[in-house]
Amino acid sequence: LGVFGWLWHKYRFRLGESTISNIIKETCNAISSVLKPVFMPQINTEESWNKIAPQFYSKWNIPNCVGAVDGKHVSVFCPKKSGSLYFNYKGTFSIVLMAVVDADYKYIMTDIGAYGHNSDGGIFSHSNFGKLWLTDNRSTLNVPELKKLPGTEISVPLVLIGDEAFPLKENILRPFPGKNLSERERITNYRISRARRVVENAFGITVHKWRVLLKKIEVNAAFATSITLACCILHNFLIVEKKETPYDISETTETHTTISENQQLHTVRYNRPTKRAMDVRNQHTQH
Repeated sequence: LGVFGWLWHKYRFRLGESTISNIIKETCNAISSVLKPVFMPQINTEESWNKIAPQFYSKWNIPNCVGAVDGKHVSVFCPKKSGSLYFNYKGTFSIVLMAVVDADYKYIMTDIGAYGHNSDGGIFSHSNFGKLWLTDNRSTLNVPELKKLPGTEISVPLVLIGDEAFPLKENILRPFPGKNLSERERITNYRISRARRVVENAFGITVHKWRVLLKKIEVNAAFATSITLACCILHNFLIVEKKETPYDISETTETHTTISENQQLHTVRYNRPTKRAMDVRNQHTQH
């Protein structure tokens, strides 16, 4: 996975391109089927969510947070007859890795394969995890409904933190918009942005460790999706098993999105946030 030059492999190991391709496909599938349940299991118990929230508070000073969400473009060659579906705002073709990351830079949810021209918020809302998180079906994830803010008697929902690409919801926290902000609002924005860096840093760590993601992946979009997923799983494996100390890499992080099925999404225009959503953010501000 680290070096993806077909000719280099072909002449070094005296193997045909199709043989090398099949070996990499089988390896990615094995990583996904064997390691994913162990190192990137689906979180669907209250105990698991309740373990993540104190870690975010102790390390990043954000209470009642269970993950940072963001998206990253993974460059691919333009698939045939795809038009502008994979064409992103940077002028390249890509699929998107949408991820939720915990306080220790580990991926707890990934959704990979959306068209590069789609928005982060649109991809998240159409992903399987996003559909559960943003609707009444959230109970399927067994997320605790309310949890007291540390040191208070105020109960608010557990939240994900994201940037301006995501809507403000009672369970998604994003910074205050605008420039004329109060001191408390500026402090809140700083803490949200600081904690949100864990997902950007996770992308940076993954890209630097698995350098195939640094350039265009010379395979079709489905194969690129398998490779990207394998890289994310191995990222978690190294953090857990090798006890590697995560480090900050922000210069290579990118924001954008992802979805399991390559379906075209329309740009999502969010309505004004509900009063409940604004109240939750204000309660975080006052904490």
